[in-house]
Amino acid sequence: MKTFAVSMRARSAASSAATTQAEAAAATPEPPVGQDEQAGKQLCYAVFDVLFVDGQSLLATPLEQRCEVLLQIVDPVPHLIEVVPYSPARTYEDVARALDEAVLNREEGIMLKDLDSAYGPGERKDRWLKLKPEYVNGLGDDLDLVIIGGYYGEGRRRGGTISHFMLGVPLEQPEAGGGSSRTVVFESIAKVGSGYSDEQLKVLQLLLAPRWRLLGPRERVPPCLALAEGGERPDVWIDPRESCVLQIKAAQVVPTTKYHAGITL
Repeated sequence: MKTFAVSMRARSAASSAATTQAEAAAATPEPPVGQDEQAGKQLCYAVFDVLFVDGQSLLATPLEQRCEVLLQIVDPVPHLIEVVPYSPARTYEDVARALDEAVLNREEGIMLKDLDSAYGPGERKDRWLKLKPEYVNGLGDDLDLVIIGGYYGEGRRRGGTISHFMLGVPLEQPEAGGGSSRTVVFESIAKVGSGYSDEQLKVLQLLLAPRWRLLGPRERVPPCLALAEGGERPDVWIDPRESCVLQIKAAQVVPTTKYHAGITL
C-alpha cells in the first residue's frame, strides 16, 4: 500500500507563496480589523516545502527527499519560524487519527501528499488532497445562511465578477419610535469564497446580477442589513428578500469583531 505524508493546516493560514528557498505560509489567523483582535498575537513563518536551494531546482525531486532537505536548511525558532510537521499515513485509521488531532488542536485540517510526488506549481491533482473536518459527514454543522453582499474577485478566472459572498442571519430589532412592533434585519456573520464549482458560481452570478446594488465606502448601510462598525464591508449588497440561501458546512464557530453577529465560521 502506498504511503502518504500528512501535514497539519493552521487555522486561517494565509495563502502560500514560492520563494527562492522555500514555500511557506504565514500560520496566523486572518488579519483582524479591530485592535482588540491584534493584541497578543505573534506572526509565525511556517515552512512546509522547499523548491530551490543553492542554485538548484527541487521541483522534480520527490516530496520525501524535499522534506529531508527542508529539515537540513531551516533552523526553527519557536513561534517565529517553524517547519510544518509531517507524519506517515498508510491506512484509513492513520488519516482519521491525524484529522482528529487537527480538530483537537483547532487547526484548519490536514493535507495528504504522495511522498513520491514532484512539485507542480499551481497544481495538486490527486497527489495532494486537502481534508478538513467540514468535508467529513458528522464532523460539522450545516447552516442555512442568506447572501447579503458580494465581493469582486481577482485573477484570470474570477477577476471583475462577484465571486465571494457575505452571508447573514436574521435578527429581530425593535422598530424606531418604540412600541411593541419589531422588525427583522439581516446581520453579517461570515464571508465565503470557495466550496462551490465554477458552474455553480455562474448560476449564482446570473441569478443575483440584476439585484446587486453598489455599497461605496462612505455610503450608509441599508436599513435591512446590519454590519459591524469598522468590520467587513462588501462591494455590493442585495435585499435579503431578493436573495438566496446557501447551505454552509462549518466545523466550528469563533468570536470576531469583523461581523455584526459577533461570531463567524
